Amino acid sequence: MLILDSFGIAILGSTMVLGRMLTNHIKEFGANGKACIWGDGFRSDVMNAAMANGAFMHCTELEDCHRWSFHHATCATVPAAMAFADQYGASGQDLITAVTAGIEITCRIGVGTKLAADANKRGWHAVGALGGFGGAVTFGKLLQMDEKKMAQALSLGGTQPVGIWATCYDMSKRFHAGKAASNGVLAALLANRGVTGGTKILEAKHGSFSQIMCENFDLGVMTRGLGREWETSKTALKPYPCKRLFHTAIDGLLKIVKEHNPHPDQIERIIISSGDIVTLKPFSPPVDQYDAQINFAFLLAVAVYDGDMFIEQLRAENLKSKAINEFAANKIKFESDPELTKDFPRTFTARCFVKMKDGKEFKAESDYPLGEPENPMSKEEAIQKFRRTAAYAIDGWRIDQLIERVSHLEKEGNAANLTPLLHL
Repeated sequence: MLILDSFGIAILGSTMVLGRMLTNHIKEFGANGKACIWGDGFRSDVMNAAMANGAFMHCTELEDCHRWSFHHATCATVPAAMAFADQYGASGQDLITAVTAGIEITCRIGVGTKLAADANKRGWHAVGALGGFGGAVTFGKLLQMDEKKMAQALSLGGTQPVGIWATCYDMSKRFHAGKAASNGVLAALLANRGVTGGTKILEAKHGSFSQIMCENFDLGVMTRGLGREWETSKTALKPYPCKRLFHTAIDGLLKIVKEHNPHPDQIERIIISSGDIVTLKPFSPPVDQYDAQINFAFLLAVAVYDGDMFIEQLRAENLKSKAINEFAANKIKFESDPELTKDFPRTFTARCFVKMKDGKEFKAESDYPLGEPENPMSKEEAIQKFRRTAAYAIDGWRIDQLIERVSHLEKEGNAANLTPLLHL
């Protein structure tokens, strides 16, 4: 389901402004190759394909999320795996194995280096910081690397971290994911040729990846229960195209909207209480879709007006709506709860309180946003999300084929046979 979800959101991302820019850039400068740029269908080399498709996935803010590391692991692993399949061929079963290995290793490194807390506060963007490892493991697994070469691939991938939070309020955030995937592919290719990166990338006393990310890293947690306990199974699907930290509040507000249908004009105020891990900028109307995806008050306001939260809610007319922006500025308040702060990332709790002008009050609370292992999407919900995203660029026949064949991906003799379904 993670692989199917990845295809849908990347296809959608390819149609967005940044997606078109990257596609056109690769068409002008990209080297020849067999790896497909999804959505458009242009063929380039494996590094360019991984870069574009990984960035497409993160364009949407609908990609998976591992809350214990803040990582969006499929952005670097699925594009790397499919680039390999296009170039060299790979069975569906091998693709699943390689993607799982990449997700598992990167999430474990993210937990051990405390990317959800310490590294994030230091300004690192997890998908860029960890993605080089993920792409390297995934591509290296498909190259059937031995232990020594895989160690070098990890080092070469880990020495190329990207993703500074100061640039995450623009298109750059999405580029981090693609560049990390591309870096990982390059790392595996170089390691396979004998290029070395050393074996101390995680544990060196000076200048290790772990030391750079946090002061009190835990190497033990990276391998504890390896092969028995799966961080991959803790990876969540996201229903809303915005920061994961906003999702519990959106869940609660949409629950109130759908149950009570409050008219925006009759709402006196909305109060959202959550942990201070939810960082907020002073409200101003969003300037574009990327700004809107990190504008918490705007997202809540548009959810009230539209009764939904998907890519359609980020359309230009909503961004420019005087009513929605005035509602966001004047009627939505935020409160930081120290207890909820301490409980993160075990929970994502948000409390939503809506007071109407006639005195009525509505409340909703959510500990885990939809899609988390504790509150999972059903298979039907995940497939419906895929249909909504993929429909932006491919037809219904291809959508049906992808659902059927990815559901039985382990039976595909060559995963590259899926590529023609990823573009018109």
